[in-house]
Amino acid sequence: MHVPPGLPWTLLLPFVLLVTLRVRAGRNRKLEEYLSGGRGAELWPSHGVAAPVPGRWRLRALLLGMGGLALGVALAGPTLGTRTVLVPRAPAPVVLLLDVSRSMDVQDVPRGRLDAARIVARRVAARASREELALIAFAGEAYLLLPLSADRELLLGFLDGADSGLLSSQGTDLAAALREGTELLREVALPAGSTLLVLSDGEAHHPEEEILRAAREVRELGGIVSAVGVGTEAGGVVPPPPAPRPGLMPAGAQAETGRGEPWSRARLDLLVRLAEAGGGSFASGADPSAVTALLEGLAGEGRTLEGAEVVELPLEGWPWLLALAVLALSLELVLGTLPRTVAEGKVGA
Repeated sequence: MHVPPGLPWTLLLPFVLLVTLRVRAGRNRKLEEYLSGGRGAELWPSHGVAAPVPGRWRLRALLLGMGGLALGVALAGPTLGTRTVLVPRAPAPVVLLLDVSRSMDVQDVPRGRLDAARIVARRVAARASREELALIAFAGEAYLLLPLSADRELLLGFLDGADSGLLSSQGTDLAAALREGTELLREVALPAGSTLLVLSDGEAHHPEEEILRAAREVRELGGIVSAVGVGTEAGGVVPPPPAPRPGLMPAGAQAETGRGEPWSRARLDLLVRLAEAGGGSFASGADPSAVTALLEGLAGEGRTLEGAEVVELPLEGWPWLLALAVLALSLELVLGTLPRTVAEGKVGA
């Protein structure tokens, strides 16, 4: 049985009508006693209490029966068909996975790889105006800097403070970053369309299959993995490490720089396969139009009617039946007349 949403209020109607009828019956009884000392309370129209207009008692009886029947059917909650409704897709959270390994200090792109990644992250914050954003920094391990939040100023503050000296464990563990992002989204039931956006040069130090498996797991859960690659395949010299930051993270293995000047080459091909495995998109930081297209998919305007869900909802019939019941019973009350007495042919007025 379908229960109408207005059922609690509808159930009050019979009590209101009963009180009204009781009041009218009491009025009729007192007047009847005054006029003829005679008739009982009127709860149903009859010849003895109808005004001397032919057929009016039948009309009142018809209205009362129709109103009662409509009220009973309304309580059953019938539907009159269905209606199509477009439900805009709710903004899904975006988790930024920012690579802060030492290779991100390479200056093979304008302003360097890390600054290029920060610029993309800032553009995400500006475009995805309705989404909650989170920030995870990763190198040899992943660390949650900012849980899902709508506070853009706080996010920008963490972005400005994230550099290659943030984490003591060096290397690039993309799989750990994806797992950390997945666990974060599990806490909010991983809404469909939730995105893990990797901002990295793709120079990973773990098996590729492990990374792709983590991306496929996100996709199976309803999320998306996209990537923006920074750096060039030609690469560049890795500068000396910055001063350590004691206390920020548990102690870990220091990155091995080797002798001489270490060289880092971006692995954009790995990021392409990562995005394919995660069902998302890839954009090179050197291609502004590709980055813009990727970010438009994350922006709030791309998650309105274009991604809306078509829902068939029942067209409730009870409001119309309830209105009919109220109309019929109200008319019956209006047509209700003062009782008459048959004594000496006098009619009560």
